[in-house]
Amino acid sequence: DGCFSNLRRSLCNPKVDVPSNVVGLVLENCELPFANHGHLVFSDPSPIILYSISSSQVHCLVDVPGQKLPPIANGEMEKYLKTHIAPQLPVEIREAFVAAVEKGNIRTIPVRCMPADPVPTPGALLLGDAFNSRHPLTGGGMTVALSDIVVLRDLLRPIRNFNDKEALSKYIEAFYTLRKPLASTINTFASAMYKFFFSIF
Repeated sequence: DGCFSNLRRSLCNPKVDVPSNVVGLVLENCELPFANHGHLVFSDPSPIILYSISSSQVHCLVDVPGQKLPPIANGEMEKYLKTHIAPQLPVEIREAFVAAVEKGNIRTIPVRCMPADPVPTPGALLLGDAFNSRHPLTGGGMTVALSDIVVLRDLLRPIRNFNDKEALSKYIEAFYTLRKPLASTINTFASAMYKFFFSIF
């Protein structure tokens, strides 16, 4: 259940930070300046991510710092996106961006950053964003989740009896240690990149 995990409190001590929110839009009938490449726009106040999701659609993710977003219902979000964000986008997609904003299919999600702080629990463990999350700017979440799976697979491979909770608990504790080098590197990189891009303006 990812970053919205209801089970998390039973398995770790979550210290969730919400540095910003991401506003998402799908831009229709447009192409990015450099085909088949993701684009990172250095904008004020923080970065914008653009990438193709089909031959004629572009996914646009606008980072809005802070926990409070301009309201969508009263039109403040539309005004913010059209007057402040649109002029900073590549000219090739501005018209499609404004059209997507006017269409009103604006989606938002809070950015949740949470360090890994496990509570060893017999027979259970957390993986991926339910356990540890970082700013999505670098797209590191899937890398960490897939790496967690590989580490866990390799640890559990020699086990013949999954009913031995004591032995299993030792493997799970080892998992939390073995995942750290890759996970902490990606977490640090994502945090540093966001702070760097945010500090430009």
